[in-house]
Amino acid sequence: MSDHDGQILCLNNLNCQTNTTNKTTKQEVRNFSPENIAHFSDLLKNETWREVYFAPVEEKFNVFNEIFNYYFELAFPKRLITKKNKKSIWMSKETKDKKQELIHLMNTGKVQTQN
Repeated sequence: MSDHDGQILCLNNLNCQTNTTNKTTKQEVRNFSPENIAHFSDLLKNETWREVYFAPVEEKFNVFNEIFNYYFELAFPKRLITKKNKKSIWMSKETKDKKQELIHLMNTGKVQTQN
């Protein structure tokens, strides 16, 4: 038993018209190219890990994590890029109004079935 109603919506061959607004945003990204991955792998292979080995048990993870993050930042540095975003506004005012009407009718139906 459940207090939720199951719903399925199938949209076949839907061709929505969209209005778009262009904005640019800055985003930090990393380059995970095969070359950078190979470089990272080499850095980890060449590490002696002595600091981790000789660290007290309660500090081993932190020491390992610091070394790992150092090489990660070295191999995959963050770059700031400018990205053009196209925000799709596919719901018209009429569609939003119909949505609110359907929600109201659904809630009204639930109240009536409980009485």
